[in-house]
Amino acid sequence: MTNEADEWFAPNHLLSLEDQLARGVRGFMLDTHTYQGDTYLCHGSCELGKITLYDALLKFKSFLQDNPNEVLVFILEAYVDGATTMAVFDEVGLDDHVYAHDAGATWPTLETLINAEQNILVFADNTDSDSPSSYMPIWQHMFETDWNNESLDDFNCDMNRGEADNAFFILNHFLTDPIASEELATEANTEAVLSSRIQACKDEHNKRPNFLAVDFVSIGDVFKVVENLSAAD
Repeated sequence: MTNEADEWFAPNHLLSLEDQLARGVRGFMLDTHTYQGDTYLCHGSCELGKITLYDALLKFKSFLQDNPNEVLVFILEAYVDGATTMAVFDEVGLDDHVYAHDAGATWPTLETLINAEQNILVFADNTDSDSPSSYMPIWQHMFETDWNNESLDDFNCDMNRGEADNAFFILNHFLTDPIASEELATEANTEAVLSSRIQACKDEHNKRPNFLAVDFVSIGDVFKVVENLSAAD
């Protein structure tokens, strides 16, 4: 959500949320915080940039109303509890569209989610016993590579959080030195670098990445690589 178009300080993207959606982004890493008595999306400090979760969800709701055959995935670094977070989905009118997965069940296809009009998935890292079932514990369902990389030489396929037999694989593919920058994204987001790392990590884990987490998605060849990856199915 941190982007230059909406005047965030030290942004991770150039494009607004609306423009990211229009370009094809379907997975969003969002940080929830309590600020001045409300639930906001902030990155670190809310003084550096913020939007209420309510206002952000209105943007996603508008997109899904115009594009009902799309599925959105939210991956939350959450400093707000699940019940409070999902109450905002309810307030916006999206709660009926959020999928809740039954433990041990087979994951539905995208088509099944769309036909059921449950085309939003919410995963978070702070679930508790009071969290609604639609607020899914991320590391019970996903695993990831390390996110703390300063240069291309730091990239590897070592597993960080989660378990290898979880259903979904997040490939963290961004550089931070000491913060995200367009220059670093220009290095990381080339077709050669992206494709070779995706293949290497697919080989190592015997699983293709489901989510490619990048900074400055509009820089380099991200969309081309993902399009080619999807077309290979």
